[in-house]
Amino acid sequence: MFLVDKYSPTSIDDASFHKDILEKLSTISKDDAVPHTVFYGPEGGGKKTLIYLFLQMIYDKSVYNLQEVAYNVEGSGNNEKKVVVKQSNYHIVIEPNNNNSDRYLIQGVLKEYVKKVPLNVFNRNRSFKTVLINNVDNLSYYTQTALRRMMELYSGTCRFILWCRSLNKVIDPIVSRCLSVRVNCPSDNEILKRAFHVACLENINLDLSTYNKIVKDSKGNFKTCLWLINLKKYGYSKLNVYQEEIETIGETILECNIKTIPKIRDMLYKIVITNVDGIILLKDIMDYFLNRKDIDDKIKLKIIEITAEVEFNLKRGRREIIHLDHFIQHIVYWIKKYKREDKIKPKKVTQKLTTKTTKTIKPVKKIVKDTLKYKVADT
Repeated sequence: MFLVDKYSPTSIDDASFHKDILEKLSTISKDDAVPHTVFYGPEGGGKKTLIYLFLQMIYDKSVYNLQEVAYNVEGSGNNEKKVVVKQSNYHIVIEPNNNNSDRYLIQGVLKEYVKKVPLNVFNRNRSFKTVLINNVDNLSYYTQTALRRMMELYSGTCRFILWCRSLNKVIDPIVSRCLSVRVNCPSDNEILKRAFHVACLENINLDLSTYNKIVKDSKGNFKTCLWLINLKKYGYSKLNVYQEEIETIGETILECNIKTIPKIRDMLYKIVITNVDGIILLKDIMDYFLNRKDIDDKIKLKIIEITAEVEFNLKRGRREIIHLDHFIQHIVYWIKKYKREDKIKPKKVTQKLTTKTTKTIKPVKKIVKDTLKYKVADT
């Protein structure tokens, strides 16, 4: 068994992070009027772990027993198709496909799911079931409006729990109907403490420098930390093909050759189709340039501005490769522009010097003319 699965908390006592959030969720779960809830925060913060612990507080441990159930969903053109969805006795999990069929998926599955009233629900004196929707920020605007309508229709029999990375792409009517819970990544000290505890339980001997490197490479994601410890346990070195691709893209961009843009575009496309989020890819490329010491601060500042602009467009748009291509072309343009200005800069200094000398010469000529005028007047 992998360490990620072995040390995944299944009770409040097992949880090592977000104790304050768990205390609040425990208080909320004891109330009969449990509100709709949206969990948001960076990747690896522990949103799904908190959600399942919250479901366990509301019901019992059987929320972890998921089964695959087929639903008939009527799509566009009145075409029916079967969709397999995971669910337990108390809740259902909807995974959006990030396309136009999400609206039919949510409406079709929820209408059929609400009709089924399992008797197990009443064992915990809960008269409602729970609908868990992953990555709600990937839903389109019209799908989110349909979800908002479903939340209004079935609020008496269902509670909706949503999670996403950012609320920027979630419409305000949904956010206003939910209790918003911010889940931050654990600090480096918390990850180091937990990593040391796991290594001791697994009889893995690591020195302090190795622990520091693992914490640094995990970037606040404890799952990544556990994977790195798992590699150390079996004597494997860290092999990050993704990071190598980022470095290759960065080196190619620094060539400032327009002919290499199609090559960069192909590398970006291969990364995007492997289900890597475009915003994460965008930030990783930006971090590559910011960490280089041979790049001027003016260029780094401009790269940050371009990244912020493209990130905003990515959150509001859909075709990631177009925005990433725009990002690469702008970086190539500005790096090339600054390099050209640095080469021309010495010439500009000489021009300024020549202008200054001409300005100082002009008053001398004027003095000579004035003296000549005086001499003519005296004669």
